Amino acid sequence: MKSCFYPLIGDAIFGWIGDFIDVFSIMATLFGVCTSLGLGARQVAKGLSVLSSSIDAESIPLQVKNDSIRKQISDING
Repeated sequence: MKSCFYPLIGDAIFGWIGDFIDVFSIMATLFGVCTSLGLGARQVAKGLSVLSSSIDAESIPLQVKNDSIRKQISDING
């Protein structure tokens, strides 16, 4: 990602500024994916609760959030 900024900041991309750009882009992607997953889980849960009254619409997003947090921790730990 830092290579895209070479025309703007030149050789500074090879220092801490470039590392910051890479970390920031990874974090932004991670949070964007988690947000999309959470919103999609809410929509699916609401749809399932409309179809069947025995399904609790609030428990499904919580389960998906827990699973995504476990996945993120697993990815960070390698």
